[in-house]
Amino acid sequence: MKRLCLATILVLVLAGAAAAAGVGFGVKGGLNMANLHGTDAENLDWKPGFAAGAFAEIALTPVVSLQPEVLYVMNGASESFLGIEIDFNLDYIQVPVLVKFDLPVAGTIVPTLYAGPYVGFLMGAEVEASYQGESESMDVKDYTKSMDYGLSFGAAIDVNLAAATLIFEGRYNYGLTTIDDGWAEALEEENVELDIKNHSIMFMVGVGF
Repeated sequence: MKRLCLATILVLVLAGAAAAAGVGFGVKGGLNMANLHGTDAENLDWKPGFAAGAFAEIALTPVVSLQPEVLYVMNGASESFLGIEIDFNLDYIQVPVLVKFDLPVAGTIVPTLYAGPYVGFLMGAEVEASYQGESESMDVKDYTKSMDYGLSFGAAIDVNLAAATLIFEGRYNYGLTTIDDGWAEALEEENVELDIKNHSIMFMVGVGF
């Protein structure tokens, strides 16, 4: 809850600072197709989730801008084993800081590319198992690292209208550090750090002002 309050305050500060400085800000949301990668996270299935939040856009040059964001992101993965459906549910407040490049084209439709690092603050983590209509869940937040780090790469189409900009984007998030902080202990196995990292593909629609 404290992290959620802090992220909400950060969104308001970003929006207020953007408006005061005369730079852009906006909101976005959409589908997050999540999975886990690493030597201890092989052959898992992609898990659909949700991502949404706010961003500011600070122009550095006519074609280059800095874009900090605050997003709520549903990460995780799925797995099927002997008829048992297993879902790894990992919720984060994610803060990317992206460098955005506008491609030099004429007209109101502007293609863009962007890349940059992100940090994620864990909000919740659980493993849920379902079999023949019955389900059980286990809270694993205490066994999952509270912070996640990675890189984001993406592209977008900005449609500049009279009063706002419509944004259609896709991006790939690649986790750089394991999220494990004792999962083996929670599963009563040998206490070793597992190589499990987040990654996801996002498709979002937004509006900027």
